[in-house]
Amino acid sequence: MSTFTKSNVAKLSIAILLSAFLSGCIIHVGDGSNKRSKGNNNVSSVFGSLEVSSGKQVTDVSSVNGSVKLNDDVVAANVESVNGNIDVKRNVSVRSLETVNGNISVGEGFNASQNIETINGSINISPASFVGKNVETINGDIEIIDAEVKGNISTHNGSILLTEQTHVHGDIKFSQKNRKTKRNRNSSIPTLKIKQGAIVDGDIILEREVQLDIDDAELLRKVIYRQDGDRA
Repeated sequence: MSTFTKSNVAKLSIAILLSAFLSGCIIHVGDGSNKRSKGNNNVSSVFGSLEVSSGKQVTDVSSVNGSVKLNDDVVAANVESVNGNIDVKRNVSVRSLETVNGNISVGEGFNASQNIETINGSINISPASFVGKNVETINGDIEIIDAEVKGNISTHNGSILLTEQTHVHGDIKFSQKNRKTKRNRNSSIPTLKIKQGAIVDGDIILEREVQLDIDDAELLRKVIYRQDGDRA
């Protein structure tokens, strides 16, 4: 999983600090009165949330401490946040969505040519959406409704729900817990719920305890257990 390294955060912060005047409560992009895009249509903020107006086309959108909202029919490249949610409305096209501490929610007709990723947050994908690569989180749930994912779906400490005609071309994976972290006896066991009609082409890889709620018995044949045996 490609995550924000210290180097990535430093580079992002430096680039944003060069345009520190963008900081504020909410920066609206493309509303005709408060444009904040540069010549290359990059949009960035340090301490403010970003909102791109409907139908606008930008390149990279990035925020350090603030949420990002893309309204209907926006076209963007890489959309990133460090501490903030990413909220995407209908018929939006991007290269990728990535946040560290925040949820990601996308509306109907969404298209991403690459990944959707968060570390501490949930991911919700609406119908008629397409993800060209992977959908990944570490601490959060994933819900996909009638959408297509060309890559893998993975989480560490979260549940996964696939409904309607969702099609996952890759694997579903629940990664093992960090062995350096003490096991919390009160932590909940995640659930993998796959409703009738959803398709998984790859394997279902379980490296930790997971409750299975799968309507199609054939999908149970795809389950592979890779637990390390270190049980409390």
